[in-house]
Amino acid sequence: MGVIATWMDVIRNWRVVGLTTRKESAEDIRDREIQKRWRDGIEARLEIPEIRFPVVIQDGTGLSSPEQLQTLLQLPTIPETMKTTTTSIGQMDTNFDEKETVICDVNWEQLSILKKGWVSEQDVVWFKGKKRFAVRLLPERKPQVEEEPLWGPEK
Repeated sequence: MGVIATWMDVIRNWRVVGLTTRKESAEDIRDREIQKRWRDGIEARLEIPEIRFPVVIQDGTGLSSPEQLQTLLQLPTIPETMKTTTTSIGQMDTNFDEKETVICDVNWEQLSILKKGWVSEQDVVWFKGKKRFAVRLLPERKPQVEEEPLWGPEK
């Protein structure tokens, strides 16, 4: 019994690295603790913040008001608007004219609904301190296409 306990101690306290063995360092212990906290966090199902996407609200587009966005997406409340400016993607575009615009933010599912039903373009805007692509809906709707199953039409 004492031999098994001794081997268990060796397995617990030593690591095999390549062809040599070495005692676990403080860095190894810290890494293992970080990995344990990471696993514990995943197991606890910590809430990950929802990713939001900017949508341009502007006259002459498919969305002229936040109320219209509310009715299209069947939201319980009117979405909050933010004023921002359009910008260029890179620093090389010297002819770009920045202009003020209004945006609302939506989640992935809501964005998918908008993009599925309307023709859209993308503008680059400042959103939460970063340059992000914003969806600008055009006034025309996409034609409704009947979807076929992936394996083809039935015969």
